Amino acid sequence: MKTLQFVKKSKSYNSNHGGQIYYIFFKGIGKSYRTVLFDNMRNFKNWNNVLNNAKRGDYICNLRIKLYKGKEIIDADSDPLLYTPEQYMESEKQRYVDFYGVEPY
Repeated sequence: MKTLQFVKKSKSYNSNHGGQIYYIFFKGIGKSYRTVLFDNMRNFKNWNNVLNNAKRGDYICNLRIKLYKGKEIIDADSDPLLYTPEQYMESEKQRYVDFYGVEPY
């Protein structure tokens, strides 16, 4: 599972198969990613929080990567978790404490 920073969502586009399409863009360390969401697909509900509340710089956790035409993209069947930068740093600090048993300095 990957954690990436949210960059932006595109405007909605009409799908050739009915409904709307959204592109979501992310950045990792030295690499950028994207995913495509169709509002008439079952997995769309997993992304509601990200689509409605994410701001540039927020962290999206629990993302799976898959290959599409030889390029790594975010799997739209992921179950993303949205964190503000402050929430993410706090969760990482807690993870450190849980693992090492001491506070980071």
